Amino acid sequence: MSNQPAYYSIHRVRFEFRKSRATDSLYEKGSIYAYIKVEGQGIERTATGIRATREDWKNRTAPRQSQAAKELNEQLVLWENSIKSAARTLTERGEPITAQELMAEKSYAKQPLLTIEEVMDKYIAYKKQLIDPDEAIRREPGQISFTTFRTYGIRRKWLSQYLKAKHNPKLPIHKVDAQFVEAYHFYLKCLPQMGTAFASKCAKLLTEVYNWAKLTGLIRTYHTLGFRGASGAEKPPYNLTEEEVCRIEALAYLTPDQMKVRDGWLLARELCLHHSDYKALRVEHFSRDSHGRLILEKYRTKQEAGRGIKIVCYVSARAERIWNRYGQKISTRRSDVHIGRVLKEIGKSAELDRPLTFGHARDSGIFRLVAAGCSDAQIKMAAGWTSTKQLIRYVNHDRRLLEAMANPMDPAPEQRAPEPTRHPFIQIHRTA
Repeated sequence: MSNQPAYYSIHRVRFEFRKSRATDSLYEKGSIYAYIKVEGQGIERTATGIRATREDWKNRTAPRQSQAAKELNEQLVLWENSIKSAARTLTERGEPITAQELMAEKSYAKQPLLTIEEVMDKYIAYKKQLIDPDEAIRREPGQISFTTFRTYGIRRKWLSQYLKAKHNPKLPIHKVDAQFVEAYHFYLKCLPQMGTAFASKCAKLLTEVYNWAKLTGLIRTYHTLGFRGASGAEKPPYNLTEEEVCRIEALAYLTPDQMKVRDGWLLARELCLHHSDYKALRVEHFSRDSHGRLILEKYRTKQEAGRGIKIVCYVSARAERIWNRYGQKISTRRSDVHIGRVLKEIGKSAELDRPLTFGHARDSGIFRLVAAGCSDAQIKMAAGWTSTKQLIRYVNHDRRLLEAMANPMDPAPEQRAPEPTRHPFIQIHRTA
């Protein structure tokens, strides 16, 4: 026989009948209340939700019980056993046993098991109430932009597809653990149409939903998920040299739509902007300093983790020329898919090594500042970073890019000594 603790020594339950109205009728119905006494604490009274007549209450201990009295006894035993089961669960989890915790655990046991999709729908409905403008500086902690909320539905569809692929669409939420999240992330990365960054976002949303369900009391069992997927792409940034950028700018025979997309890419490259920051560019983000130089000051379009992150950089002559060419507005506001398709054609026309994307504008823009010998603080402000630890990722030390950079140890061209003239037949003379 297993040595189990006697839960009745920790808490005791006593029932009491309370009539509904002041009457002496034996057939008047009333409610059964429970008094829970925990050692070292006071007595807590709570309603059991059981209804009975005074006659059945008195006859429940009689030798010959009526059928109603037997049913009343069974309900009371089940209610007390549920309290004992709640005490056993609290003891196994190492939580303190109080009357309030016993009732909370008993009430939670009656709740139906929620699936992952049901909890995610509740989370999306909760986040819908927290939508705020796209400007991060105006958002409070916990608020999101509409652009981010729009992706929740897309990530929800990918989760449904994964559950259907595993033939378990009704998987309960408490079955989510670190192994499940890693398997979900690996499944998304293997899809040909899925990028690594978006696969990490889908897995991170699942962890956010699970943590929110724990905080709101939808689940009691909690597993440490610990998912730390890479938010960026696994491939290194594509840093275009100045010669390749000039080749893109000098492309001829482009359609008007292609010219607008190209100019938008060049503007984002000069200002080190993501596509979301490029679309949010306005006239009020530009100003002149005391020396008359044009400066860009803009808060980055990020979520609550990026509140207060600001981009501050000098506007180059190329960026100012493109900005004024379109009346101080961005050249195009087409969709991401359309811009990506057009940039792919432009990169092919420029004979680049890799297909051109809009994200390469920020990569090559940061590398332009590195090649120009700018300080780390200036690069950090222009890129909108909180530290310079991301800088090493944007400096791709391959031979092609190193040759394009100027060596600071080399003397200036006007200070270099002229190369000595060499007789064309000196090698023949030495050989002879």
